Amino acid sequence: MEYSKSNDYKSASLEFQNAVKTSPKDAPSHYQLGLTYLKMQNGKEAFKELGIAASLDPTNVDALSKVATFLLMAKEYDQCRAKVEQILKLDPKHIEALTMRANADIAEKKFTNALTAINQAISIDPKNGRLYTILAKVQFELGKMPEVEIALKNALRLEPENITTYMMMSDFYMKQGNSALAEEQLLDMIKTMPTSPKARLALAVFYEKTGKNAEALASINKAIELKPDESELYGILATFHRRHQNFDQAKNAYEQAIKHSDKPASLLAQLADLAFGHGSLGLAREKVNQSLSAQKDNLDAKLVLTKLAITDSEFGKALEYAEAIIKEVPKSGEAYFVKAMAELGKGDVELAKKSAQEAVKFEPFNFKAHTLLAELYFQQGNIADAKQEAIKGLQIQPANIKAAIIYGKCQIQEKDYASALKTFNNLVATLPQNPEIHQALGLIYLAQKKYAQALDSYEKALAFAPSSTNVLAAITSILLKDNKTPQAFDRVRKQIAKSPETPGFQIILGNLYLKDNKQTEAEKSYLKAIELAPALPAPYLLLAEIYTKKGQIDEAIKKYQAVLKEKPDINSARMGLGALLDKKGDYEHAAENYEQILQKNPDFGPAANNLAWHIAERGTDLGEALRLAMVAQKSAPDDPNICDTVGWVHYKRGSYDLALMQFKQAATKTETNPTILYHTAMALNKLGKKDAARESLNKALAITKNFPDANNARDLLVQLK
Repeated sequence: MEYSKSNDYKSASLEFQNAVKTSPKDAPSHYQLGLTYLKMQNGKEAFKELGIAASLDPTNVDALSKVATFLLMAKEYDQCRAKVEQILKLDPKHIEALTMRANADIAEKKFTNALTAINQAISIDPKNGRLYTILAKVQFELGKMPEVEIALKNALRLEPENITTYMMMSDFYMKQGNSALAEEQLLDMIKTMPTSPKARLALAVFYEKTGKNAEALASINKAIELKPDESELYGILATFHRRHQNFDQAKNAYEQAIKHSDKPASLLAQLADLAFGHGSLGLAREKVNQSLSAQKDNLDAKLVLTKLAITDSEFGKALEYAEAIIKEVPKSGEAYFVKAMAELGKGDVELAKKSAQEAVKFEPFNFKAHTLLAELYFQQGNIADAKQEAIKGLQIQPANIKAAIIYGKCQIQEKDYASALKTFNNLVATLPQNPEIHQALGLIYLAQKKYAQALDSYEKALAFAPSSTNVLAAITSILLKDNKTPQAFDRVRKQIAKSPETPGFQIILGNLYLKDNKQTEAEKSYLKAIELAPALPAPYLLLAEIYTKKGQIDEAIKKYQAVLKEKPDINSARMGLGALLDKKGDYEHAAENYEQILQKNPDFGPAANNLAWHIAERGTDLGEALRLAMVAQKSAPDDPNICDTVGWVHYKRGSYDLALMQFKQAATKTETNPTILYHTAMALNKLGKKDAARESLNKALAITKNFPDANNARDLLVQLK
């Protein structure tokens, strides 16, 4: 007990732990251990020990009361009521027990029961002001407004310096639509407590809510004047300025808060976060390092560190930081938001979406998380959910330009061009130099076939974003649509002169050359793009197509391999490589490429189709071949090549009827594919339909005498004769 009296709670807890080990059924030892854990703010262990104490000694009213409080906080209302009933049997006038009964009833909307319980408590202790505030809550829910007012006035009469009650009274009048009377309550509070900083802060909250920001700022400054050495007050001032995007004032307030704090780690982290949000990355790094020097495990600083890692494109490191924070604070909405940003940086869109969903679940007013979620939904074509999240982002932060742009883009996707035009015209009035807004206007006019206006909007966008590949591509597309090929070439060359280091412009130029059947010039442009951006996949893929058309298979393979070295998850490159390896007869390595795609994307139809064909040809596992073929067919049920693959697997399995059905389905979708007609003949032959088989073979050879299976077709035709 001596340790507990001297506030050495760790030593006290060890003493009581030894006591309960020695005498496990000693209720007082469990009770004292529970109280010690409470003082150590270890709620989990406190609840456990106090529960044991209450079960060992059911007459320990204080233990029962504390357990009931824990249960109420955990929303375990039935268990809470059971403990309350135990207490009231021991002490029918136990105020806290009656209060908990009332609060449990309020939580479950049993307001009549709550009214009975709180009135019983008031009859026992009529001078307890807190009870009248609970009564006011119940009467409000029952719609008895005069009684609410009376209850709150009684609470203030009994406790005239209770700031919470003044705020409740003010809030009550605001809900009645009487802002003047609401303000009057808080001014009365100031008269009663003229030297209370907390009262001034309560008044500041009211003023900010009602849009009187100057008065709110004056109230916060008055609070600081009353207690100029209080670090927390400067922190509140900084937060106010931050909400209103006053960077310099917020920075100065944080510096004052840090100056007056003996534990400045979190304040340093908040200043770092302010600097990061304002784009002052040097200051952000400086302050986050100072924060971590002051407290190495400060979570606020670690959050900023995570954001800085994302800015530096160190997404793996950022993800590690974010996951470590979530481990410490599992319900941190901001941590889930930065985790989503890190996952997005790594290209894991689905994981990013899940993390963003967790962010808004734990922090519903995080407008950045709602906006990110809107962006991810939009990218995936989920326009309805994207629009909803953009609306939420705007409701929380009306100045959220990014959310407004996504909202407008959703309107474009819904083909509500009139509304979209209104949205973006409003935005362009606010941000006339924002290229994304002009680009969106161009898209609207393009959809409306107003090509001159679209071209004008795209030109404005390009003027503000001279390196935008998408915008130049849109301009080029409009010119080509109007059969202005020379002007398209001139426009692209002009932009290259302005921004010669932009690889996308070389790709656009190469595409123009390719469209104009100038493969050599196209090749030069793509090679220039690679020179400017060696990690960019597109020019390699385009060059591979050129080399394939020229029959330069080895060169094409090299280009695909170069892409996959930098970006191993690009399916189009891996499919192209697999197809070329098939063409060279390197079936083993071709199959490996299809398998790699399916490891990450098990429903990717083209890879499933090609791998099914490989397995069927080898005859190693025809059951797996059929499964893969069905995966492919599910992704593209009308593709004749996939029908042909399904039929070929059935043929290899000896299911000739099923094979013929698939081959015929494929043939109806493409009547000029000699390979499908040859396969049809093979199935017909196995089913004994010789005449039909001969007819199918003759059709195949009439289309071309040089398809890959032409010799086999001729051999079969000889056999059938």
